[in-house]
Amino acid sequence: MSVVGPDGIGDTARMRLLAPAVLAVVASAVACSSSGETASPSPADSAVDAVTGDADGGGEVGGDAETGDPKDSTCTALAQAECKTFEECNRAILEVQYGTIENCRARRKINCLGSAAAPGSGWSLANVEACIKSKATQTCMQSAHGPHAPECTPTGSLEMGAPCGFGIQCKSGNCVVASGACGTCGSPAKALGETCSGFECVSGLFCVASKCTAAAGTGEACAPDKPCWIGATCVAGTCVAKAKKGESCATLPCDGRLAFSCDETSKVCVDFTFAKTGEACGPPSCKGDICRPTSDAGTAGTCVARLPDGAACDASNICQQAAVCSGSKCTPFDATICKGG
Repeated sequence: MSVVGPDGIGDTARMRLLAPAVLAVVASAVACSSSGETASPSPADSAVDAVTGDADGGGEVGGDAETGDPKDSTCTALAQAECKTFEECNRAILEVQYGTIENCRARRKINCLGSAAAPGSGWSLANVEACIKSKATQTCMQSAHGPHAPECTPTGSLEMGAPCGFGIQCKSGNCVVASGACGTCGSPAKALGETCSGFECVSGLFCVASKCTAAAGTGEACAPDKPCWIGATCVAGTCVAKAKKGESCATLPCDGRLAFSCDETSKVCVDFTFAKTGEACGPPSCKGDICRPTSDAGTAGTCVARLPDGAACDASNICQQAAVCSGSKCTPFDATICKGG
Protein backbone atom coordinates (compact mmCIF):
# COMPACT_ATOMS: atom_id res chain seq x y z
CA MET A 1 0.00 0.00 0.00
CA SER A 2 1.36 3.38 -0.96
CA VAL A 3 1.30 5.86 1.91
CA VAL A 4 2.60 9.41 1.68
CA GLY A 5 2.38 11.95 4.49
CA PRO A 6 1.47 15.63 4.36
CA ASP A 7 4.15 17.84 2.90
CA GLY A 8 3.70 20.71 5.28
CA ILE A 9 3.36 24.25 4.17
CA GLY A 10 1.59 24.17 0.86
CA ASP A 11 4.72 25.34 -0.93
CA THR A 12 5.44 21.81 -2.09
CA ALA A 13 9.09 21.94 -2.97
CA ARG A 14 10.34 24.41 -0.40
CA MET A 15 9.17 22.23 2.46
CA ARG A 16 10.40 19.08 0.74
CA LEU A 17 13.90 20.44 1.26
CA LEU A 18 13.39 20.14 5.02
CA ALA A 19 12.82 16.38 5.03
CA PRO A 20 16.42 15.12 4.87
CA ALA A 21 17.50 17.37 7.72
CA VAL A 22 14.87 16.15 10.17
CA LEU A 23 15.12 12.49 9.17
CA ALA A 24 17.51 11.55 11.96
CA VAL A 25 15.36 13.19 14.63
CA VAL A 26 12.19 11.38 13.66
CA ALA A 27 13.87 8.12 12.76
CA SER A 28 15.56 8.04 16.14
CA ALA A 29 12.31 8.52 18.01
CA VAL A 30 10.61 5.79 16.00
CA ALA A 31 13.50 3.36 16.14
CA CYS A 32 13.71 3.64 19.90
CA SER A 33 10.27 2.16 20.49
CA SER A 34 10.48 -1.36 21.89
CA SER A 35 9.38 -4.42 19.98
CA GLY A 36 7.29 -5.52 22.97
CA GLU A 37 3.58 -4.65 22.69
CA THR A 38 3.01 -3.55 19.13
CA ALA A 39 2.50 0.14 18.41
CA SER A 40 1.93 0.22 14.68
CA PRO A 41 4.06 2.94 13.04
CA SER A 42 1.94 5.61 11.41
CA PRO A 43 2.97 7.08 8.06
CA ALA A 44 3.37 10.26 10.07
CA ASP A 45 6.47 8.79 11.68
CA SER A 46 8.36 9.56 8.46
CA ALA A 47 10.64 12.54 7.98
CA VAL A 48 8.17 14.16 5.65
CA ASP A 49 5.58 14.29 8.40
CA ALA A 50 8.01 16.02 10.74
CA VAL A 51 7.90 19.06 8.54
CA THR A 52 4.19 19.64 8.95
CA GLY A 53 2.77 22.56 10.90
CA ASP A 54 2.97 26.01 9.34
CA ALA A 55 1.96 29.37 10.83
CA ASP A 56 0.14 29.24 14.14
CA GLY A 57 -0.18 31.08 17.37
CA GLY A 58 -0.96 34.71 17.95
CA GLY A 59 0.73 37.95 17.19
CA GLU A 60 -0.23 41.59 17.27
CA VAL A 61 -0.42 43.27 13.89
CA GLY A 62 -0.28 46.91 12.95
CA GLY A 63 2.09 49.68 11.96
CA ASP A 64 5.82 49.27 12.55
CA ALA A 65 7.31 51.72 15.04
CA GLU A 66 10.58 52.05 13.17
CA THR A 67 9.65 51.88 9.48
CA GLY A 68 5.95 52.72 9.54
CA ASP A 69 5.51 49.93 6.96
CA PRO A 70 2.54 47.70 7.90
CA LYS A 71 3.87 44.96 5.60
CA ASP A 72 7.06 44.81 7.66
CA SER A 73 5.24 44.57 10.98
CA THR A 74 2.72 42.08 9.63
CA CYS A 75 5.50 39.79 8.42
CA THR A 76 7.10 40.16 11.86
CA ALA A 77 3.84 39.01 13.45
CA LEU A 78 3.47 36.12 11.02
CA ALA A 79 7.05 34.99 11.66
CA GLN A 80 6.42 35.08 15.41
CA ALA A 81 3.28 32.97 14.93
CA GLU A 82 5.03 30.43 12.71
CA CYS A 83 7.96 30.00 15.06
CA LYS A 84 5.64 29.75 18.05
CA THR A 85 4.03 26.78 16.33
CA PHE A 86 7.39 25.17 15.65
CA GLU A 87 8.31 25.65 19.31
CA GLU A 88 5.06 24.18 20.61
CA CYS A 89 4.10 21.66 17.93
CA ASN A 90 7.20 20.76 15.91
CA ARG A 91 10.36 21.59 17.80
CA ALA A 92 12.38 19.31 15.52
CA ILE A 93 12.02 21.83 12.69
CA LEU A 94 12.95 24.72 14.95
CA GLU A 95 16.09 22.99 16.19
CA VAL A 96 17.27 21.49 12.91
CA GLN A 97 16.42 24.23 10.46
CA TYR A 98 16.93 27.35 12.56
CA GLY A 99 18.80 26.46 15.74
CA THR A 100 17.13 29.18 17.82
CA ILE A 101 13.70 30.77 17.89
CA GLU A 102 15.29 34.17 17.28
CA ASN A 103 16.85 32.94 14.04
CA CYS A 104 13.57 31.29 13.10
CA ARG A 105 11.73 34.60 13.46
CA ALA A 106 14.32 36.46 11.43
CA ARG A 107 14.37 33.94 8.57
CA ARG A 108 10.60 33.42 8.46
CA LYS A 109 10.13 37.20 8.24
CA ILE A 110 12.48 37.28 5.25
CA ASN A 111 10.47 34.47 3.69
CA CYS A 112 7.23 36.41 4.25
CA LEU A 113 8.59 39.61 2.71
CA GLY A 114 9.95 37.63 -0.23
CA SER A 115 6.60 36.00 -0.93
CA ALA A 116 4.87 39.38 -0.69
CA ALA A 117 7.18 40.88 -3.32
CA ALA A 118 7.16 37.91 -5.70
CA PRO A 119 5.69 38.41 -9.19
CA GLY A 120 2.00 37.54 -9.31
CA SER A 121 1.81 37.04 -5.54
CA GLY A 122 -1.62 36.89 -3.92
CA TRP A 123 -0.15 38.18 -0.64
CA SER A 124 -2.16 40.91 1.11
CA LEU A 125 -2.10 42.55 4.52
CA ALA A 126 -5.74 41.62 5.11
CA ASN A 127 -5.14 37.94 4.35
CA VAL A 128 -2.06 37.64 6.52
CA GLU A 129 -3.65 39.44 9.46
CA ALA A 130 -6.76 37.24 9.18
CA CYS A 131 -4.58 34.14 8.91
CA ILE A 132 -2.65 35.02 12.06
CA LYS A 133 -5.90 35.48 13.98
CA SER A 134 -7.40 32.23 12.69
CA LYS A 135 -4.28 30.27 13.62
CA ALA A 136 -4.27 31.58 17.17
CA THR A 137 -6.88 29.05 18.27
CA GLN A 138 -5.70 26.06 16.25
CA THR A 139 -4.47 22.89 17.91
CA CYS A 140 -1.21 21.24 16.87
CA MET A 141 -3.21 18.67 14.90
CA GLN A 142 -5.12 21.37 13.04
CA SER A 143 -1.93 23.26 12.33
CA ALA A 144 -0.36 20.14 10.87
CA HIS A 145 -3.31 18.56 9.10
CA GLY A 146 -5.88 21.30 8.59
CA PRO A 147 -8.38 22.34 7.63
CA HIS A 148 -6.61 25.65 7.05
CA ALA A 149 -8.40 28.98 6.76
CA PRO A 150 -8.69 30.28 3.17
CA GLU A 151 -6.80 33.41 4.27
CA CYS A 152 -3.82 31.18 5.02
CA THR A 153 -3.73 29.65 1.54
CA PRO A 154 -4.11 32.58 -0.91
CA THR A 155 -3.30 32.07 -4.56
CA GLY A 156 -1.64 34.28 -7.14
CA SER A 157 -2.08 35.19 -10.78
CA LEU A 158 0.56 33.09 -12.55
CA GLU A 159 -0.66 30.45 -14.99
CA MET A 160 0.31 26.78 -15.14
CA GLY A 161 3.92 26.36 -16.22
CA ALA A 162 5.00 29.87 -15.25
CA PRO A 163 8.31 30.16 -13.33
CA CYS A 164 7.82 30.61 -9.59
CA GLY A 165 9.49 30.47 -6.22
CA PHE A 166 6.42 30.46 -3.94
CA GLY A 167 3.04 28.73 -4.20
CA ILE A 168 1.36 32.04 -3.44
CA GLN A 169 2.40 33.26 -6.91
CA CYS A 170 0.41 30.60 -8.77
CA LYS A 171 -3.29 30.49 -9.59
CA SER A 172 -3.15 26.86 -8.48
CA GLY A 173 -1.38 27.75 -5.22
CA ASN A 174 1.25 25.15 -6.07
CA CYS A 175 4.83 25.92 -7.09
CA VAL A 176 6.55 22.65 -7.99
CA VAL A 177 10.34 22.73 -7.49
CA ALA A 178 12.33 19.68 -8.54
CA SER A 179 15.65 21.07 -7.28
CA GLY A 180 17.16 24.40 -6.30
CA ALA A 181 14.91 27.32 -5.36
CA CYS A 182 12.87 27.93 -8.51
CA GLY A 183 10.12 25.87 -10.07
CA THR A 184 6.99 26.14 -12.17
CA CYS A 185 3.34 26.57 -11.31
CA GLY A 186 1.76 23.12 -11.24
CA SER A 187 -1.69 21.61 -10.90
CA PRO A 188 -3.78 22.46 -7.82
CA ALA A 189 -3.25 20.17 -4.84
CA LYS A 190 -5.71 17.28 -4.61
CA ALA A 191 -8.62 17.58 -2.17
CA LEU A 192 -9.90 15.04 0.35
CA GLY A 193 -11.01 11.86 -1.40
CA GLU A 194 -9.35 12.62 -4.73
CA THR A 195 -6.97 10.20 -6.44
CA CYS A 196 -3.27 10.81 -5.75
CA SER A 197 0.09 9.22 -6.43
CA GLY A 198 2.47 11.07 -4.13
CA PHE A 199 2.89 14.58 -2.79
CA GLU A 200 -0.23 15.84 -4.55
CA CYS A 201 -2.73 16.27 -1.72
CA VAL A 202 -3.74 19.48 0.01
CA SER A 203 -1.30 20.30 2.80
CA GLY A 204 -2.04 18.12 5.82
CA LEU A 205 -3.66 15.18 4.02
CA PHE A 206 -2.05 11.79 3.49
CA CYS A 207 -1.94 9.97 0.15
CA VAL A 208 -3.04 6.47 1.19
CA ALA A 209 -3.85 3.74 -1.31
CA SER A 210 -3.95 6.38 -4.05
CA LYS A 211 -6.52 8.53 -2.23
CA CYS A 212 -6.11 11.82 -0.32
CA THR A 213 -7.00 10.92 3.26
CA ALA A 214 -7.50 12.94 6.46
CA ALA A 215 -5.52 11.99 9.56
CA ALA A 216 -7.20 10.40 12.56
CA GLY A 217 -6.93 12.25 15.86
CA THR A 218 -5.81 10.92 19.22
CA GLY A 219 -8.44 8.50 20.50
CA GLU A 220 -9.95 7.95 17.07
CA ALA A 221 -10.00 4.72 15.10
CA CYS A 222 -7.01 4.05 12.83
CA ALA A 223 -6.09 1.49 10.18
CA PRO A 224 -3.64 1.07 7.30
CA ASP A 225 -5.95 3.27 5.22
CA LYS A 226 -6.65 5.72 8.06
CA PRO A 227 -3.33 6.88 9.57
CA CYS A 228 -2.97 8.82 12.79
CA TRP A 229 -1.88 12.43 12.92
CA ILE A 230 1.82 13.08 13.51
CA GLY A 231 1.45 13.31 17.29
CA ALA A 232 -0.05 9.84 17.67
CA THR A 233 0.58 6.23 16.68
CA CYS A 234 -1.85 3.41 15.89
CA VAL A 235 -2.19 0.81 18.68
CA ALA A 236 -4.76 -1.97 18.34
CA GLY A 237 -6.88 0.13 15.99
CA THR A 238 -6.83 3.36 18.05
CA CYS A 239 -4.63 6.43 17.77
CA VAL A 240 -2.60 6.78 20.98
CA ALA A 241 -0.50 9.85 21.80
CA LYS A 242 3.21 9.28 21.33
CA ALA A 243 5.32 9.30 24.49
CA LYS A 244 6.55 12.66 25.78
CA LYS A 245 9.64 13.59 27.77
CA GLY A 246 9.93 11.51 30.95
CA GLU A 247 7.39 8.93 29.75
CA SER A 248 8.13 5.30 28.97
CA CYS A 249 9.07 4.39 25.42
CA ALA A 250 9.12 0.66 26.08
CA THR A 251 6.00 0.12 23.97
CA LEU A 252 5.34 3.51 22.35
CA PRO A 253 7.56 5.67 20.15
CA CYS A 254 8.69 9.02 21.49
CA ASP A 255 7.19 12.11 19.91
CA GLY A 256 9.87 12.95 17.35
CA ARG A 257 8.16 16.17 16.21
CA LEU A 258 8.89 17.56 19.70
CA ALA A 259 12.50 16.39 19.40
CA PHE A 260 12.22 13.54 21.92
CA SER A 261 14.06 10.26 21.55
CA CYS A 262 14.15 7.03 23.54
CA ASP A 263 17.01 6.41 25.95
CA GLU A 264 17.91 2.78 25.28
CA THR A 265 19.02 2.16 28.86
CA SER A 266 16.13 3.65 30.82
CA LYS A 267 13.49 3.26 28.09
CA VAL A 268 12.32 6.78 28.87
CA CYS A 269 11.88 9.63 26.40
CA VAL A 270 14.55 12.32 26.66
CA ASP A 271 15.46 15.43 24.70
CA PHE A 272 17.11 14.56 21.42
CA THR A 273 20.82 15.41 21.37
CA PHE A 274 21.69 17.63 18.41
CA ALA A 275 25.22 17.87 17.07
CA LYS A 276 26.91 21.28 17.17
CA THR A 277 29.10 22.98 14.60
CA GLY A 278 32.20 20.85 13.93
CA GLU A 279 30.76 17.71 15.52
CA ALA A 280 29.98 14.44 13.77
CA CYS A 281 26.48 14.06 12.38
CA GLY A 282 24.17 11.92 10.30
CA PRO A 283 22.80 10.93 12.91
CA PRO A 284 22.52 12.89 15.06
CA SER A 285 21.04 15.86 13.23
CA CYS A 286 22.82 19.20 13.38
CA LYS A 287 21.37 22.06 15.42
CA GLY A 288 20.72 24.76 12.82
CA ASP A 289 23.69 23.64 10.71
CA ILE A 290 24.15 21.51 7.60
CA CYS A 291 25.46 17.94 7.89
CA ARG A 292 28.08 17.80 5.16
CA PRO A 293 28.87 14.15 4.28
CA THR A 294 32.50 13.14 4.47
CA SER A 295 32.06 11.07 1.31
CA ASP A 296 29.59 10.45 -1.47
CA ALA A 297 29.00 6.96 -0.15
CA GLY A 298 26.98 7.82 2.95
CA THR A 299 25.18 10.42 5.05
CA ALA A 300 27.60 10.61 8.00
CA GLY A 301 29.64 13.78 8.09
CA THR A 302 30.38 16.96 10.03
CA CYS A 303 28.09 19.83 11.04
CA VAL A 304 28.95 22.94 9.02
CA ALA A 305 27.49 26.31 9.98
CA ARG A 306 25.08 27.94 7.55
CA LEU A 307 26.53 31.06 5.99
CA PRO A 308 25.08 34.47 6.90
CA ASP A 309 23.56 36.76 4.30
CA GLY A 310 26.28 38.48 2.28
CA ALA A 311 28.86 35.74 2.81
CA ALA A 312 30.67 34.16 -0.14
CA CYS A 313 29.19 30.79 -1.12
CA ASP A 314 29.55 28.04 -3.70
CA ALA A 315 27.63 25.13 -5.15
CA SER A 316 27.34 23.47 -1.73
CA ASN A 317 24.80 26.21 -0.94
CA ILE A 318 24.75 26.22 2.86
CA CYS A 319 23.20 29.66 3.21
CA GLN A 320 20.66 30.45 5.92
CA GLN A 321 17.03 29.49 5.47
CA ALA A 322 15.14 31.81 3.05
CA ALA A 323 18.43 32.59 1.28
CA VAL A 324 20.15 31.22 -1.83
CA CYS A 325 23.66 31.32 -3.23
CA SER A 326 23.32 33.86 -6.04
CA GLY A 327 26.31 35.48 -7.74
CA SER A 328 28.57 33.57 -5.32
CA LYS A 329 26.97 35.38 -2.39
CA CYS A 330 24.30 34.30 0.12
CA THR A 331 21.27 36.45 -0.65
CA PRO A 332 17.68 36.48 0.68
CA PHE A 333 15.62 34.58 -1.89
CA ASP A 334 14.05 36.83 -4.53
CA ALA A 335 11.57 35.05 -6.80
CA THR A 336 12.36 37.45 -9.65
CA ILE A 337 15.44 35.33 -10.31
CA CYS A 338 13.12 32.51 -11.41
CA LYS A 339 12.96 32.71 -15.20
CA GLY A 340 11.26 30.48 -17.72
CA GLY A 341 13.04 28.49 -20.40
